[in-house]
Amino acid sequence: MFRYGDNPVQDRHEEDPLFGELNKPIYGVELGQFPNNELVTYWIVAYDDANNSITSSEKSFNIS
Repeated sequence: MFRYGDNPVQDRHEEDPLFGELNKPIYGVELGQFPNNELVTYWIVAYDDANNSITSSEKSFNIS
């Protein structure tokens, strides 16, 4: 949940034990970027090869 820099995201240092791994958010945003007591609401949209889509219901969680 830690990024070395946001604009742009910087590469990991060679002494970092995770050196070979990407330093980008896995799902677009890292939880560490949100302030405490922030309510996060999310949903998932899935597409198939024919560009049909389905959207999940909304879910929420609070950053504490």
